[in-house]
Amino acid sequence: MRCRYCGQEINDTAVLCPKCGAILDEEALNGADEERLADIAPAPPVNEKKRIPSGGPTVPAGGTGAPIEPKKPKKKVNGCAIAGFVLAFFPILNIIGLILSAVGMSKAKSLGGRGKGLAIAGLVISIVEIAIVIILLLFMLFLGGMSA
Repeated sequence: MRCRYCGQEINDTAVLCPKCGAILDEEALNGADEERLADIAPAPPVNEKKRIPSGGPTVPAGGTGAPIEPKKPKKKVNGCAIAGFVLAFFPILNIIGLILSAVGMSKAKSLGGRGKGLAIAGLVISIVEIAIVIILLLFMLFLGGMSA
């Protein structure tokens, strides 16, 4: 039998590939005790690491030991959407919030949709606040014109 990851010729009863460390039989590995695993492949050197060709987790050279999962990249944050949402609540700054929310909407496409909800909320709140301010100004101008 050959390892499906590296092509190394291996024993038919092997649980791990001794060359690349790939898990060949998950069920047998879960039920295997430490002694059986030690018989399958020798203990690895301490600081040597090697990547499984399939793009799987990193395992110590020699094929034994617990897999070491690679660090996942941090997800990018849509700062414009967040700033637009926050500034939408301040009456003087809500025009800036409107602009930042609009920029956040366009950036959400490149970030895979991250921050789209905040950008929409920032747009809606900013537009509603601006409309209220305009209505109040018109109302005060109308009342001011009637009293004169």
